[in-house]
Amino acid sequence: LRARAEESLAVLENRETGKVNLQRLRLAARLGPPNWAIEQRYIRALADQNFPERAFIELKTCLVAAPYRAESWLMMSELLQKIGRPNEAAVALAEAEDKDVHLRERPDFLVSVAR
Repeated sequence: LRARAEESLAVLENRETGKVNLQRLRLAARLGPPNWAIEQRYIRALADQNFPERAFIELKTCLVAAPYRAESWLMMSELLQKIGRPNEAAVALAEAEDKDVHLRERPDFLVSVAR
């Protein structure tokens, strides 16, 4: 419960002030059992706040724990593109496609491939 509470506080703070509290999101991601929704929010916040290398490291940890998640591989591909590693991004994208045969049908997939 505490992890969800910390995440909710970070979201509320962001809505009220427009600022992203990365420390609170990191705390939420570290509390309790792994929670992909919270981890994903933290990783996206890192990337959006111009910390793509940190986001990459966090996501790598998630992929070690749950390599079966196509969404994680897709996010990895996006991050690798952002940090200028297109060859590795293509490999991560192929891994995402391998994990989810329906991935090509998703609108967010088409957007990420177009980037």
